[in-house]
Amino acid sequence: MAPVNYCDQRQAQRRIVRTCGLLYFEKALPSFPRAFHPVGIFTRDFSKNACGILSPVELFPEEEVRLILPTFWLQLRVVRAYRHQAKCFEIGMRLLHRNSPSRDAFVVGGRFAEVEKG
Repeated sequence: MAPVNYCDQRQAQRRIVRTCGLLYFEKALPSFPRAFHPVGIFTRDFSKNACGILSPVELFPEEEVRLILPTFWLQLRVVRAYRHQAKCFEIGMRLLHRNSPSRDAFVVGGRFAEVEKG
C-alpha cells in the first residue's frame, strides 16, 4: 500500500479510521455505467462532512455511492480520485447523508443487491 499525504489543508479535522466496507454505486456518470454488485473497500479517514477510502476500482468526481460499514452506512459524492497503483485508488468523498444500520442499506435500484460468491 502506498503512503498517504496528510499535510494537505482540510475544512474539518480528520480522524483516522481503518476498517473494511462495501461500496455500491447509486448514481454513475452517463458515459461510464456501473454494475449493481458491491466493491470491497478500505477506509482511511473520516470528518464531519467527508471521508477517504482506498478502492480497487477507479471512481470519478460527481459519482454518488453508498458506503456500508459495520456500524452505519453513508451516501457520498466523489470529489477527488488519485491512482497509487493499478488496483489502488485513493478516493475523497463528501457526505450527502448518514444512516443508521438497516436493511435499506442493501436495497439498490429498488431491489436487494446480490453479493457475488467467488
